[in-house]
Amino acid sequence: MLVAPLPSTQFTDWATANSSAKHYVNYVFTRLLTMFRQISKVHHIINAFRERPLEPSDFCQKWIKSAAPGERGYYKACVKALAQATGLSERTIQGWGSDFNGRPDSVLVTLRKEDILNQIRDLVKPDNLSDYLES
Repeated sequence: MLVAPLPSTQFTDWATANSSAKHYVNYVFTRLLTMFRQISKVHHIINAFRERPLEPSDFCQKWIKSAAPGERGYYKACVKALAQATGLSERTIQGWGSDFNGRPDSVLVTLRKEDILNQIRDLVKPDNLSDYLES
């Protein structure tokens, strides 16, 4: 429970409220203010992190599990993953070159956002999804 239940003494006007009701209102307000400040800090951290660019090669190193960099099939798997993450065609991705230096800058933010989504997908598996949803 977020806060304690409302005391049995209810009031309609602050001037006529007894001290326990005023204390309760102060307590609730303080708790809400503290939570807001914590959420605000997390929000700023996530926003700052979300805007950090993520290079295609870094995205591939993090999310390609079928082959390691330099191994046969790695580049093809990387191109496929980048195409899926960005919504671009595999041919377009291949046009960036073998080291992806020809990529547009806008892709860097898209890859960071997809990276965050992948992390969430890893944390919230379908079998434990009910833990995150209210019944």
